Amino acid sequence: MLKTLDDNEIETFIMLLDLVHAVADKYGDSEDILLAGFDGLEWGLKVYAENKCWDRDFKVSTYISWFIKTRIEEHLGIESTDS
Repeated sequence: MLKTLDDNEIETFIMLLDLVHAVADKYGDSEDILLAGFDGLEWGLKVYAENKCWDRDFKVSTYISWFIKTRIEEHLGIESTDS
């Protein structure tokens, strides 16, 4: 069953899509980089939901940005310095 999103959830989703574009742009102008960023978004959202991070007051954009950045760097073969 599909859930209907409220205005706040829609704004958050759009903000996360914009975040993927912003992070990906720092690594270059490539569709592959953008797709890796979206993969990181999906990964981060799954972990965020599994760990119920909203209960711990984690800001979703800060939390998800690490996953986006990490997935892009993995795609580019850049060894991450933070984990």
